[in-house]
Amino acid sequence: MAVKDRFDGVEWTKWAEDIRLRWANAMDYYRRELYYDIEFQQYMQYQFYLQWNQLKTYANERGIQLVGDIPIYVAMDSADTWAHPELFQLDADNLPLAVAGCPPDGFSADGQLWGKSAVPLGLSPGNRISVVGLKTGPLFPPLRCRAHRPFPRI
Repeated sequence: MAVKDRFDGVEWTKWAEDIRLRWANAMDYYRRELYYDIEFQQYMQYQFYLQWNQLKTYANERGIQLVGDIPIYVAMDSADTWAHPELFQLDADNLPLAVAGCPPDGFSADGQLWGKSAVPLGLSPGNRISVVGLKTGPLFPPLRCRAHRPFPRI
């Protein structure tokens, strides 16, 4: 968020090449330049974690179990896509080679284009889900994975 704020909220695919491609010198520069902004974001995440755990404990003590969803598709303009471009179908400039969607069906004669980052062909949905699940798992046990039509049917 600190770097995104520095670029006035513009999507990361339109940032300067050095930071868009995560060159080491650019990462070092922005870590130093935005140190206090980064610290603030980390503090906000910590506060959320504390408040979330209080809410979760409160709910669990009353017999209410919270369930989290695993995001199957990740927004192209997400920190996850920027930080881990190797997990998505991006070109050498980290721009999308493909985006998620589905073919024409009863809901849409033209199909749908969601604009979400496409998962690489060699990375199965199960592996992709476990990568994302590691990040969200501790906050929301149990996790629910909703089926989406674009996944191959077995």
